[in-house]
Amino acid sequence: MAAAATNAVYSQVFKKKIADVFRVGAGGGLCFCGINMYFKNEKFYDDWVMPIFNRMEPETAHAVAQQAAKYKLVSKEKLQESRLLTSPVCTCSSNHSNTDMLN
Repeated sequence: MAAAATNAVYSQVFKKKIADVFRVGAGGGLCFCGINMYFKNEKFYDDWVMPIFNRMEPETAHAVAQQAAKYKLVSKEKLQESRLLTSPVCTCSSNHSNTDMLN
């Protein structure tokens, strides 16, 4: 009889410890993701986020990406397009197109 009561107590303690492990793990995971998203860590996106998106169905991945962009969870591009790739803009008063300037 005493053994059954002792096992029940150990069982409750074990369940509580397992629940605590999951809570701490989930909290740590959320903190890890939040910090990396706040600092816009590109390695985090390359190593954690993109593999998850690659395993999803395309429509689901697109819908999740739209929601992430809506709530500004996606970082802006750090590389700007070179001004050498854009066509020059003429500020003179003559009437000619930008293609005339390239010739």
